[in-house]
Amino acid sequence: MKYPCPTCQKNTRALNEVTLESLLSGPAVAASTGDFQGFRFCPNNSCETLYFQPERNLRFTEDAVAIAVFQKSESPERLVCYCFGHSVADINAEVRETGSSSAIASISEKCRKGEDRCPETNPQGSCCLGNVRSVVKLAQSLYKTQSSAPTNILPQSNESCCCTSETKDTQ
Repeated sequence: MKYPCPTCQKNTRALNEVTLESLLSGPAVAASTGDFQGFRFCPNNSCETLYFQPERNLRFTEDAVAIAVFQKSESPERLVCYCFGHSVADINAEVRETGSSSAIASISEKCRKGEDRCPETNPQGSCCLGNVRSVVKLAQSLYKTQSSAPTNILPQSNESCCCTSETKDTQ
């Protein structure tokens, strides 16, 4: 069953309960009464809703988590890979200096070794690799003609993941 975001009506993703257990702040945990079943993630960068639970009419904004959410933030320092600490600024700097980024290969290798913890660390509750690929691709295209990359790089695709714990539900 598809659940559009109640605020922006865009497509959302199902979340694993562990994501909310790991990332929600105390007030949000109290408001959810510790029941994290059926929550969804809204990736729309112009929407204030981060997580919602349609049956119980619960909705949380980005202030419900203690970390910047890649899709919702425009800070160049925001993480795009939460498991291994790759930021948009780091990837942009590497692409500017070398023309490419080692982040994709590094993340893929660590995921193959089972070192990823995407559901516990990433606010979207799933692998970041599609987001990282989009950041790298956009930075590469921008640095061919511009001296600095923008900070509002957002994922352009829902690419497959290398992570062992990835959930594929995007409905």
